Amino acid sequence: MTRLSSVSHKRSRKERLLRYLLRRKPCVIITFIELALVVALGVSLFAITSFNRSLNEQVETLHREDVVWSEFHHRNLFSHCRYEKASEFNIEFCDNRCGPSAFMWRHYKLVSSNNDSTCLDRHEQMDCVDKASNYQCKTPKRTRVQQCPGVNGVKMPKTLVTSESEVIAPLLPDLSKLLGQEVLAQDLFALCPRCRVYSKPFYLDDQSKGCAQQLRTMRKGWPYYMELCDDIETEAVDSC
Repeated sequence: MTRLSSVSHKRSRKERLLRYLLRRKPCVIITFIELALVVALGVSLFAITSFNRSLNEQVETLHREDVVWSEFHHRNLFSHCRYEKASEFNIEFCDNRCGPSAFMWRHYKLVSSNNDSTCLDRHEQMDCVDKASNYQCKTPKRTRVQQCPGVNGVKMPKTLVTSESEVIAPLLPDLSKLLGQEVLAQDLFALCPRCRVYSKPFYLDDQSKGCAQQLRTMRKGWPYYMELCDDIETEAVDSC
């Protein structure tokens, strides 16, 4: 009898404890469970976000590599050829040009002992302005500058020769629109070439178009599209 009473007594205490926890502390237990779930969810979200960021970086890297590969995979870089030491880049076209025609270049010459028939001299060129800057030239190439007679159809003076002094002409009438922007010097002003009439007036093939006369450049202008005078000036005089 004593043993049965003891077992019964122990079971009764366990039952009372279980009932106490379930009846008196259910909110506390549920709160702890929810907190644990929230922490686990937060850790999972952080891990997923980190993995996704790392995956995006890898995809972006692969994309950039694909772009480079698609641009250069068909080119022979002549890595098996031997060249003399390359000269410095020639930047002449950077000083007076804008857009695609503004590039620097240099030449790689094969060493004299290289007899490989698959090797050639190499010519390398690079843009003067980084493409990432998306710079847009501000001045059209065929701009008629009235201060520069003999260029782009502007009529020569009656003296048949332009001023011996250097004439610098503005190219953009309203600079206020360019405040805060990056602007190249060749978009701001031009140096007029010195032009001279080099021939007597003569008829063109079609006499109805009037007379013309040849021009010669006595001194080059700047930038490149203002360097030279026109080859001929049409309708320069009333009669030939």
